[in-house]
Amino acid sequence: MSDVPPDRQHDGDPSGDQPPPPPYPGSGPPPYPGGSGAPPQYPTYPPSDYPQAPGSGYGGPGYPPPPAPPGSYSGIGRYEPAGNPDLSPYATYGSRVGGWLIDFVILGIVGYLLGLIFDAGHIARVNITTHTLTHGTTVTHVNHFSALGPVIQVVIVLLYGAIMCGSRRGQTVGMMAVGARAVDRDTGGPIGFGRALGRGAMEYLLFVLLFIPWIIDMLFPAWDRRSQTLHDKVSKTVVVKATMYPPT
Repeated sequence: MSDVPPDRQHDGDPSGDQPPPPPYPGSGPPPYPGGSGAPPQYPTYPPSDYPQAPGSGYGGPGYPPPPAPPGSYSGIGRYEPAGNPDLSPYATYGSRVGGWLIDFVILGIVGYLLGLIFDAGHIARVNITTHTLTHGTTVTHVNHFSALGPVIQVVIVLLYGAIMCGSRRGQTVGMMAVGARAVDRDTGGPIGFGRALGRGAMEYLLFVLLFIPWIIDMLFPAWDRRSQTLHDKVSKTVVVKATMYPPT
């Protein structure tokens, strides 16, 4: 005789010697604590308020933010191009040249008109006399200009760049036309009057004293990773797209 109860005997089935399976859902006590058939409800927290131990990851106050997804940027100085120029915050070389040409024409016209005014008023007028011999006759030519004109031109150029680029907008008229801004390299904020003045003075110094380095300075954004000129690097500034960093 078998010691297994009749209701547990199965011909050729060794599972008859195993304990009975657990009860099916609904056939026994609820599987969750508290006597409820629903799972327990745990408190939820917003990602910024979720309590975490120091060093355990991202979350509450004092913890670093999650890393930026590929192709995005966080801070001008920490941006690395992702191969897509549309994602880059830096102004393109073409837009920089276009903005510079617009400003060059505007300042050139203003300087020329001021030079004519000073010359007509005999303010610091310089006369240049030349003689030519034509058919045995000596002809004297007298050209004159105001020496104050070039000086005023330099002052206008420097103050124009310092006031416009040093403002909260960080834009000259040419930069507004092409949608570009001059901002701090690391923070993306305004650079202020002093740094903007130094930035413009560096560019003008390269142009007046060292013409070849000025050419290199103007071409530098064509291959630079941040589209910076040499005077940008000296002043720790970058020129960015105004659509991504709009003026405030």
